[in-house]
Amino acid sequence: MQAEIQIKNIAKASKGLSDIKNINLDIHSGEIIGFIGPDGSGKTLLMNLLTTYTTPDNGSILFNSKNIYNNTEEYKQNIGYLPRTNPLFENMTVSDFLKLMAKFSKVPQYLLPTRVIDTIRTCQLDSVKNSIIRTLSKGAKRRVGIGHTIIHNPPLLLLDQPTAELDPNQARNIRNLIKSISKERTIIIYSKSLDDIIELCSRIIYIKKGEIVADINVKELLQHSEENTIYKVQIAPIPQIKAIEELECIEGVEKAEIYSEYIYLHCHKDVKIQEQLFHLCGINGWYINCLTPIEATIEELLKRQLIN
Repeated sequence: MQAEIQIKNIAKASKGLSDIKNINLDIHSGEIIGFIGPDGSGKTLLMNLLTTYTTPDNGSILFNSKNIYNNTEEYKQNIGYLPRTNPLFENMTVSDFLKLMAKFSKVPQYLLPTRVIDTIRTCQLDSVKNSIIRTLSKGAKRRVGIGHTIIHNPPLLLLDQPTAELDPNQARNIRNLIKSISKERTIIIYSKSLDDIIELCSRIIYIKKGEIVADINVKELLQHSEENTIYKVQIAPIPQIKAIEELECIEGVEKAEIYSEYIYLHCHKDVKIQEQLFHLCGINGWYINCLTPIEATIEELLKRQLIN
């Protein structure tokens, strides 16, 4: 089923959370979107708006062209929400819990057995299906939580920090599970884990002070990482900001940007800039305190984009 989201001029003032300020965003069916940003940026409030836990002061959110606040019950049947706290009935067995959640989600009675079995298999819970939930590892409990999220086969998933508090192996398993259930679904993820965002998402939405400040296409970022090298440079005695214009004129330099006391030069991998840089510094009477190549990994490129 199609799952298109349109966020139109959403604004929300909140005493306990950061305000949201006129956010506009289109999320297309089948996309995996990652929301990131510093603490207090408004990510949690935006997730609360998407789940209809709270309503906006202004603007609207449309799901398949329908206002979610005017069609709340219908909308909730089409979403699966995994909170960070991963609430479970820990005195129940995995099978009984999923059967109960299927009933709560209005799965037809004749489909219950099949849906529970399919969810257990999808979430790799066969070996613990008759176990009491409280006895499970954190990773297994998170898989049960994801099972609850998909038991009614919703086309839209909202996942709040799905790998939080998991060890690296458990987190990797959860990411693999999310990949396996992403087919023909739209997924929105809020995570503090850069691994989650990079491995899972097709787009990254960076929110700061209640506003979207970057909308990054991960495929394009990956292509850039394959084609470019970053040089970390520090030049004196000229201020870094005054050196930017001349550094960008060096052949092969695609972009120069400042972070802290350093300049980061984005260059094509086939171009060696050292000779040109030394020549430029000699002409201007500058000297180089630092010249370090940094592999243009997606993590590094993402960090460079998000600091601006």
